[in-house]
Amino acid sequence: MSGQSKSESLSLPNKVATECMLVLFVLTVALISAEAQNTPEYFEVGGKLVLKPEPFSGPTRSFTWKLNGKIVGVLDEDQELVYYSAFRDRAQTCFNDNTSLTCTKESKSCSLSCGGDITEAGPVTFDFKKGDGDWEEGEKDITIVNDATTNAVETFSCRMKNPLGETDSESVDNPFYVGSNTGVIVGMVLGVLGVLLGGAAAGGAYYHRRADQPEEAPLLGQQP
Repeated sequence: MSGQSKSESLSLPNKVATECMLVLFVLTVALISAEAQNTPEYFEVGGKLVLKPEPFSGPTRSFTWKLNGKIVGVLDEDQELVYYSAFRDRAQTCFNDNTSLTCTKESKSCSLSCGGDITEAGPVTFDFKKGDGDWEEGEKDITIVNDATTNAVETFSCRMKNPLGETDSESVDNPFYVGSNTGVIVGMVLGVLGVLLGGAAAGGAYYHRRADQPEEAPLLGQQP
């Protein structure tokens, strides 16, 4: 393999069930690596299965694809991909050298991508949800900006719909989330105002009492 990191997917002749997932990307293009995940995939006989490692940041050393515990293919650094005999004429590898880096809290803006296997899903629409808010219709990809409004959103979710049904993604943590200190600030402001108003009321009462009392001449030899 070259010094560039790659993200690879392996296709087998079976059909993967549609799964909705929400991915957060930086808008600027960067290269990433891929990390194998032991995640079961279910598919129909006669269809196609795509084995795709999850992206991660770091050097790529080796890829191993398995089906039912049996090795399909192995790709080691600086070596050619080796398919095992049962899959030699049935598998195909696709390389992706142009994948965006995962979004971070230092990013100025990021792109949310809602996707899944929609090859035979017909017309599909996409909805997004901010935290516990309402679903809002959008495009497959939307842009979020690192500003005060986005900073108050803890998670994002997406939903894919077609005429036959819908499926939701798992919530994705917002890298720009910083929480809200509004309650603490308001409490402090109200507390200060309360002290000031209380002091003013006490001063007014004291002045009122002094005004009601007759003035007395100071005693001789006593400082007024």
